[in-house]
Amino acid sequence: MPVTAIGLLVRPDRLAFADSLRAAHPGHDFPAADSAGGLRPALGRLDGLVVATPMFDAALAAALRDGAPRLRWVQALSSGVDSILKHGLPPGVALCSAAGAHADPVADHAMALLLALFRGIPDFVLGQAERRWATGEQRHRLREIACRRATVLGYGHIGRGIARRLRAFGATVTAVNRSGRGEGEAHLLLPATALDAALEGADILILCLPGETVSRPPVDGRALDLLAPGAVVVNVGRGSALDAAALVDRLRAGRLSGAALDVFDREPLAPGDPLWSVAGLIVSPHVGGNGHGVTARLDALVAENTRRFLAGQPLLNQVLPAAGGVPHSPATPADGGR
Repeated sequence: MPVTAIGLLVRPDRLAFADSLRAAHPGHDFPAADSAGGLRPALGRLDGLVVATPMFDAALAAALRDGAPRLRWVQALSSGVDSILKHGLPPGVALCSAAGAHADPVADHAMALLLALFRGIPDFVLGQAERRWATGEQRHRLREIACRRATVLGYGHIGRGIARRLRAFGATVTAVNRSGRGEGEAHLLLPATALDAALEGADILILCLPGETVSRPPVDGRALDLLAPGAVVVNVGRGSALDAAALVDRLRAGRLSGAALDVFDREPLAPGDPLWSVAGLIVSPHVGGNGHGVTARLDALVAENTRRFLAGQPLLNQVLPAAGGVPHSPATPADGGR
């Protein structure tokens, strides 16, 4: 039987996962490395590649196009694959995301940031450092989520998780996706063409949009002005979805009462970036997708898609389809041998 090679380009602490794949699929090849240079000797025989998305850069994209003629499948270890799409894949290669693996921690993080804004947590942390008790003004600013109008932009795994949590806190939830169709726990689901209606008068705006190349952010100054006075904004999706300068202007003018950003146009945020010192803004260093259960969910997804690839079966979470339909290695017919 021909040998299929599926490479792993991952962090050093994740290299051992290749051993579990080898044990599950004896007779196949699973070269693993923690750098593109370390994987380079195996490129010519790769049928598939599992990659930590930050490691997929322009140099790797070029190396795959020039030196991986057998490649049929790339599995990203992130929900967003915009950086991979930006650098490009060889023609006909299927691309799969890890959508869903990070949904719970991102939704939890969005709610943590929202609660911090509504309940004045940053002020109290600073007060603790100074051994300062809460003032009457601080107490007066505290708010409840119940009965507030919340808008969630993006309604995939993460957006649905956020909507479910918001409802549990008693908020009225409007969600927005491209089509306005789907299931979940939002009270109202609108298409992207109705964005203005979704934003009008909202007390809470949470963005969890996927990464896309856009000429301008969908949430700009005009969009922010549609929110209720004193609204709060949380972004756990992509930095490109929100006009950060417009957000800062409205925070400083008092039009918005607070904001929290876990994502930025350029990361890491430079030490000299003015966002660090904006009053009312929580800077969260893109940690929303981290959680104790993520690794197990990623391992299960990679294991299942590896099994499907070797069997010539449809893959989970396909973002780009393979040329000719179901991606498969030369070792297995596209119909799985049936």
